[in-house]
Amino acid sequence: MTDKQKGVLEFYWHSRNYEKLKDETLKALESDPSDSIALTYLVMAYYSLNLDGKYNQEFLSACEEGLRCVSHPIDRGIIFERLAGNASSSGDYVKAMLYIEEALTLNPNNAGYMANQARNLAYLGDFKEFEALIKHALSLAPDDFYVLSCKYDVYLDFYNDKETEKLLIEQMLPLSTDPFYMHQCIANFHNKYGEYDEAYEAYVQALLIVPDSQILREKIIELERIKELEFLLKSLEKDLSPKNVSSIMALWEEAVRNNNYFKLNDLYLHYGGDAMLKNPGFAHIFAASAYLSDFFGACISRCEKASKRGTTTGHAEFYWGMSHYYRHEYIIGLYHLKKALEFNPWIETYHTYYFRCLAKMGKIDEALEYIEGNPRINRGNLEMLHALYITLYEFSDDFIKELESLEKLESCMKAYKKGYLWPISLYRAMTYEKYEDYEKAIKALSITLRFDYDTSKVKSRIEKRRKYGRTSIFSIPKRTKAGRQTYPLPTWKYL
Repeated sequence: MTDKQKGVLEFYWHSRNYEKLKDETLKALESDPSDSIALTYLVMAYYSLNLDGKYNQEFLSACEEGLRCVSHPIDRGIIFERLAGNASSSGDYVKAMLYIEEALTLNPNNAGYMANQARNLAYLGDFKEFEALIKHALSLAPDDFYVLSCKYDVYLDFYNDKETEKLLIEQMLPLSTDPFYMHQCIANFHNKYGEYDEAYEAYVQALLIVPDSQILREKIIELERIKELEFLLKSLEKDLSPKNVSSIMALWEEAVRNNNYFKLNDLYLHYGGDAMLKNPGFAHIFAASAYLSDFFGACISRCEKASKRGTTTGHAEFYWGMSHYYRHEYIIGLYHLKKALEFNPWIETYHTYYFRCLAKMGKIDEALEYIEGNPRINRGNLEMLHALYITLYEFSDDFIKELESLEKLESCMKAYKKGYLWPISLYRAMTYEKYEDYEKAIKALSITLRFDYDTSKVKSRIEKRRKYGRTSIFSIPKRTKAGRQTYPLPTWKYL
C-alpha cells in the first residue's frame, strides 16, 4: 500500500466517513487482497457500519480474513477487540470476554482492552472484578477517554451514584472527539434521574448530528409522552381538586392505552366545559379527545376558545391543524401545523402532515423540497415513506419516481418486520393502473386476493377489467383539480 492510499484511509477513519473508508479499502484490496493495513481498516469500517446488523456477515468475513493475513500484534488486537464489541452488542458477553483475552495476550498493558474486559465482567454480574480491573486500567491511563467511557457505561446501567456519573461526564467532555456520543451520554444521564427537559434537549442535539438515528427518535418520542403527562398533571392541579385530577388522568391514560377517546370526550361538560378551557391541560386533553374521536368541528371550536385564553400548546395546535386537514381546509391546517412545529420540531407526524398539506394545496414541488431540505426529517421513516408514495401517486406524473418510492416503502416495512405487506401490492396495482399498464395492474392486484374478505368479488372485478378493458381498477375516472392531474385513491379514511 502506498503512503497516499494509507493517508486516504486514515483521513476517512478520522473523519468518521465509514462508507468511504469501506469503499477505499475494498479498492485497495483489489490490487493486494492480503494487505494487512487495508484488511484492518476494512474490519474497522464494517464494525462502525454494522450497528443495525446490516453488514454482519461482511464484518465477520473481514475479521476472518484479517486474522489469517495480519501478523502485527497491535492490528490483530484491534480485530479481536472489534469481534468482542460485536459479540457484546448482541448480549454474548462470554464470547466477548474470550475475544478480549486474545487481544490482551497480544497487548498485555493495553488499558482500553482492560476497561473493555471490566465492562464485560459487569454485564456478567461480577462487579467486584469489574471494580478491580477498571481501577487498574485507570491507574495505567487515568485520562484515557475510552477507559472512562467503559466505567461510565457500567455506572449508568448498574449503579445509582449520580455524583460519580456526573464527574465521569465532566472528565470525558474535554477528552472526547465525538460530540454525538457525548450528547447521548448527557441525555442518558439526565433521563435516568428524571431530568426530562435536559435529557430531551441533549437527545435533540445528538439527533442534529445523526438525523437518521431511529433509536434517538424513539427516545425523543418517549420523552415527549413523559413530558406531556408532567405538563397535564401540573396544569390540572392548578384548577381541579386532587380527586378530579386523578380521575381525568386515569381516563386519559386508559384512552391512550386503548386508543378510545369517546368516553373521555363525553366528560367534557361534566368537568366544566368551555369555562375550563382557561386551563392548558384541560384544553389539551379535550381538544385531543375531540380530534381522536373524529369530532373535528368540536376540536376546532375548543382550540379556538382556548387560544383566546392563551392556553393552546404544540399538541393542541397539531390537533387544530389536523382537524382542518381532514375537513380539506388545507391553508388554515398548514398554518396551525407550522405553529405546532415551532413547539415540537422533532415530531415525525407533524412534519409528515405539513408536507401532505403543501401537496394537497397543489404545491408539490415545495412539498418535495421540504422533505429533501429539512435536516429534522428522517427520510427513511415508515410514516414519511408512506406519505411520500401517496403524495406522488396523487400528484406526480413520474412513473419511475413512484416505483422507487414504493420500493423504499416496501424495504422499510420488511426491515421493521411488518407482516402486513399486502398494501404494497395494492399500491403497485394503483400505480400501474394510473399509467395504463392494465395487465401488470391486474397481476399486482391478484396478490392481495388472499387478504380480501370476499375474494369472489375481487376475482369478478379482475375478470371484468380483463374482458372489457375498463380504464380504472377502482371504477373512478381520473379527474383534473386546480390545474393539476390528480388520481383516485381507495376510500380509506386515514390514507
